[in-house]
This record gives sequence, structure tokens and C-alpha cells, in this order.
Amino acid sequence: MGQPWILIRAAAILLVTRQTLALSDIFEEGKSDKEILDNLLKATRYDKRLLPPVKETLTVNVSVLLLSLASPDESSLKYEVEFLLQQQWYDPRLRYSNQSRYDFLNAIHHNNDIWLPDTYFIMHGDFKHPLIPMHFALRIHRNGSVNYLMRRHLILSCQGSLNIFPFDDPLCSFSMESISYEINTIEYVWKNDEDVLKKSTSLKTLNAYLIDNKTIECPIKSSWRAKK
Repeated sequence: MGQPWILIRAAAILLVTRQTLALSDIFEEGKSDKEILDNLLKATRYDKRLLPPVKETLTVNVSVLLLSLASPDESSLKYEVEFLLQQQWYDPRLRYSNQSRYDFLNAIHHNNDIWLPDTYFIMHGDFKHPLIPMHFALRIHRNGSVNYLMRRHLILSCQGSLNIFPFDDPLCSFSMESISYEINTIEYVWKNDEDVLKKSTSLKTLNAYLIDNKTIECPIKSSWRAKK
């Protein structure tokens, strides 16, 4: 009776070994980033509808680089702001082996197959066309860290003092949150605890001047959703 058990065990070990070799083949040196991503994102391995499996709240680190600030109509309190929004998070399902020659994978053409934060902007006026953000970069690093960069253009409804308008200093604000996940599921954190927005070295302005800016953690009452 002992011999069949030995044969079954040997077959199981052989099966595991073959699976391991098959996975390592995905990351061998000659593979392109597209081939690696195609394998990582197979339906049997990855489901973009599911949050990255982390033990606690998923942290999305964000930073903003201002590109332009404009007030086309000097008699209005509406200002246009264009910026690059960078979001970073960790998805262990996207880790890949050191056997690959790539420090990161260019996943911009796989953006429809990867879980992305459903970041929503609140407390602003409107989006300027095109409404769909322009994707600049989507990179996946060896350890599963994802770096997502997009370009946005908002029209902000700012607050000013009518008594001294147009010589006042309007206050413009906008906020970000997840449209479908609660704060105990996803938390947005300013990258490196930055307390100000970064300005591009080639920042363009029109009838507008940036006097000061700061970033804060929004209170729950700022959410577009009522607190349950």
C-alpha cells in the first residue's frame, strides 16, 4: 500500500516544479514588458474589479504639479488651473521577478486592465474639455508599486470679497476623494507629507498670480457624500 502513495507524492512535486518554472519563464530576460504584463494580467491571475489585497487600508499617495493658472475673464471669480496628478499605491498582485531586465513596466496601454483609484474632484466649478483625463504614465515597479500620472484641467469657482473686487485675493480650493470606497478602505495621503503644491518651473499664468498655497487633510464634512 505504500508504493502508490509514493507515486502520487512524486507526481505532486513534479507538478509544483513545473508550475514554478512556468511562472519564472514569464520574467526571463528576453521577455518584453508587454509580454510580462499580458501574463500578469491574465483573468486567472488578476481581477481589476478587486482592490489590491493589502492587510489594512489601501494608501494612495498623491502629489500635484501646477502647470498653469489663468483667469480669462477678469470680472469673474472663475479660475482655470491645469496640473499633473500623481498617484502611487501598492498592488502585490503586480510584483514581478528580478530576472526581468526592467526596473519598471510601461503599462499605459494596459490601463483598462489594471485596478486604478476612482479619484473624484469635489468643491470645484467644472472640468474643461476634454472631460476624460489625459493619461501621461502608468508604471509598475518590481515590488508591485504602481505610479499613475494624469493631466487634468479644472475650472474653479473661487471665493472673494465683493467689497474690494477685483482687488481682492480670491481663495480657490479643490479636493479629492474616492467616489465609491469609504475612508476605511482607501486613504489619500499627500506624498512625503507635502504641505504645498509643487509649481512647474515653466508655470504659465494669465491675469492670475499664485500668492500662497497649502495642502490639508479634508474633514469628513467636505465629502460629497453624507456621513453614514
